Amino acid sequence: MHPFSQQFRSRPSRAAFTLVELLVVIAIIGVLVALLLPAVQQAREAARRMQCGNNLKQLGLAMHTYHDVSQAFPPATSRCADGDGTIDFHANCPGYSMRLLPFIEQDALFDSITWGAPFEGSATVNRLVRDARIDTFHCPSDSEIVTEETSDMYSARLRNYVINMGSTRYLTGTGTHTDDNGLTAEHFPGIGDWRDEWPNGWKANAVKMRDVTDGLSNTLMLGEIITPERVNIWCPLGRIHQTMGTGFTGFYPPNSLLADRMHFGENIVSYSGGKAFSAVNDWMPMSVVGAKSLHPGGAQFALGDGSVRFIPETVDRVLYLNLSARNDGNPIGSF
Repeated sequence: MHPFSQQFRSRPSRAAFTLVELLVVIAIIGVLVALLLPAVQQAREAARRMQCGNNLKQLGLAMHTYHDVSQAFPPATSRCADGDGTIDFHANCPGYSMRLLPFIEQDALFDSITWGAPFEGSATVNRLVRDARIDTFHCPSDSEIVTEETSDMYSARLRNYVINMGSTRYLTGTGTHTDDNGLTAEHFPGIGDWRDEWPNGWKANAVKMRDVTDGLSNTLMLGEIITPERVNIWCPLGRIHQTMGTGFTGFYPPNSLLADRMHFGENIVSYSGGKAFSAVNDWMPMSVVGAKSLHPGGAQFALGDGSVRFIPETVDRVLYLNLSARNDGNPIGSF
């Protein structure tokens, strides 16, 4: 027999994996994936939170640049013609964010605006700006939807960053506010000052830096909200381009599970990310919208000096109320 043939026949055959060994390998891979997945998710959320902070930083700088040009911060809302032609602060009038467009490199969208006209209720007027995708107004941790996409008149993209309306609620003057959750606080205005001044009507003051007597670094300017997964055409949450979606208040601490209170809010059923919040139907003077985010443990804010801070949901409520007031005169501790 040829020596080569004898060598070939005597070579031992290679054993295959047994079923048990294969299952062990699969189990080890599963354990490794289970260990790595949270780390990957945390890294992704850290990147999203950083981008969210960068967005707020850009908007804070835009607020200051607007102040340099106009000698005041943008008003929380602006006058426009109501459906019957009456000039008033209706729910569809432009919010603070529309004034910032030239300062975040959105000049073309700004030029498309028909000022003095409602921002919803038309198939053509101001539809471009209310549907536009503007990354600077969107937190990447939140879902991004265009609500009422099938409606030519009320289609609108929901966005995340709103102006500080003060310590209790929209459209209120001085005094103490108590809600049916048993929470009480004295009202002080924020940087987005919009109040009820009957019989003269609603008034949106253009706040100047000198009006922030507590100090810009001690006063919240902008904060986050979570956009709802479902919303009817009238509910304003996330519609920061128009009046009733333009702000938050400090009455509820960040990420509070208490229901927001707003006009036709009962049609909001849930928020993204498994955080269940509801909204109580109230007319405008009762509007209380809490700052909320999908970042674990709290929400991000731009202060009046343009700095960005992450404020935990465990923050002392009195401290948070003081931060939301621009002129209460109370000292601010560490946060």
